Amino acid sequence: MAAAKAAVASVPCEVHKDAVVCQEAKVQGTHGIKVGEGTVIHPACSLHAKAGPIVFGRFNVIEEQVEIVNTSDQPMIIGDHNMFEVGARLVGEGGQRMGDGNILECRALLDAGCSAPTWMRVRSCPTKRWWWGPD
Repeated sequence: MAAAKAAVASVPCEVHKDAVVCQEAKVQGTHGIKVGEGTVIHPACSLHAKAGPIVFGRFNVIEEQVEIVNTSDQPMIIGDHNMFEVGARLVGEGGQRMGDGNILECRALLDAGCSAPTWMRVRSCPTKRWWWGPD
């Protein structure tokens, strides 16, 4: 795989040689973004390293219209094998970390103060948020 150049507005962006960041992805902020091996970032995504860096692990899939924003000066770390479905949002502060093997379903929101440690499924509905995972 080859890494495509995203719409980067002077953001230090390190993309693994086996990762893909589509050219139509919006990458912004004053801090770095690191994309790990096998991670795919689809078009129309918004990655905003607003106050601190964003670090993606390996083999993540970030689908269209996903928004990921780090509002903390601490790194936002996203583990391995996570799936962000269309329109999902991750907005973090305080060095938020997402573990491994999580699924954020279509339009799901993982807001500041929430976390998904490992093997969690975050669902969305108009009035409630649902978390599914191990006991």
